[in-house]
Amino acid sequence: MNAESAYAIVYEIASLAGHKVKSISPKTHTVQFWPRIEGSEPDLVVDFFDATECQMQRLVVEVKWDARMSGSGQLIKQRESFCRGSYEEHSYHVLLSKNVGDADMREQLVFSGCKAVTWHQLVNRLSLKSAWGDSPATSIWRDRIGLFLSEMGIVPFDSFQTEIGTLKAKAHHFTGAWHVDHWSFLAESMLPLTERMAGYVTSWEIKK
Repeated sequence: MNAESAYAIVYEIASLAGHKVKSISPKTHTVQFWPRIEGSEPDLVVDFFDATECQMQRLVVEVKWDARMSGSGQLIKQRESFCRGSYEEHSYHVLLSKNVGDADMREQLVFSGCKAVTWHQLVNRLSLKSAWGDSPATSIWRDRIGLFLSEMGIVPFDSFQTEIGTLKAKAHHFTGAWHVDHWSFLAESMLPLTERMAGYVTSWEIKK
């Protein structure tokens, strides 16, 4: 997946969270899973660069399913480690979680500047094809994440059930495995959470 397609995904996720994202046209990007700085380890960091390799924007993502926050101040520490200094003006910090009902989680969101997106919010946005750009790589990413979440019981509202049926039908035509080349970072980042999720991703290794 090229930088333009990857940025279309990042733009939608950060905007869905409530960040006021400045639209850019990156030339390259990098994807880091579980980078670690001074004891802080978010699940994902995506950086975008211009033609001179000058950094333009950063997305920092913490992923939660049923788990609570890992220790006191997890999001605050991530903000201090990954979104400060030269990154501060062009960084977007997002928590992807099943819900944000936990009191500690809500408090950390307030004091860290991180903004939350629930899995239900994401799957509903996935149903809006026009929101994700029209590149083939972005379409594949959108379809596969939608299918993955539907298997985990996260589905759109009833009015979107036809869309889910369409996505399931497309599954029979997919070939290849889950690769970062297709930028399946959301599913990749959830791998350590449960064996069930890991098993599902493995099942996508459909042979030609």
